[in-house]
Amino acid sequence: MNMNKKAKALIYLVSGFIAILSLFVFYYYIGRDKGNLEDVGETSGTLLAASMSFEMLIFFFIQALKRRLVPQRIKRYVVLIIKYLRLYHNSMGALAMSLLLFHISITIDLTNLFRSHLLTGYVITALVMISVLMGLFYKPKIKILITLHITFAWFASLPFLIHVA
Repeated sequence: MNMNKKAKALIYLVSGFIAILSLFVFYYYIGRDKGNLEDVGETSGTLLAASMSFEMLIFFFIQALKRRLVPQRIKRYVVLIIKYLRLYHNSMGALAMSLLLFHISITIDLTNLFRSHLLTGYVITALVMISVLMGLFYKPKIKILITLHITFAWFASLPFLIHVA
């Protein structure tokens, strides 16, 4: 097995572990006081934002190439970066989704579901989940799905900015 396959397998393994951990955390804290987990919630949110930013870099680099914004002398490096970003897009997406699940399990407050901070989180989660579904069902012949995948990911950015403010 080559290094890329090992790295992707490791990312999927970590993603699965985080997803299972989040289910246990959610089950354990359902109806209990979460105590001092605010820092864990913020850290998981920061990791989530970083992993989703990694996912969105593909769009930036491809658009820069399409619009010929990349100088010719570094174009081959940008193409190489895009190659690796695409290679790890699905596995990093799985990691981002498991981090989202963990973040939700830590931060959700079932006693007060309608706090403004949680409402923006719900909107972000819904938009990201729709984007993920579009990405999972993307086939090269169905261009509208990739457009929707990108659009919903971008629509999640505005509530995200409100959420972190």
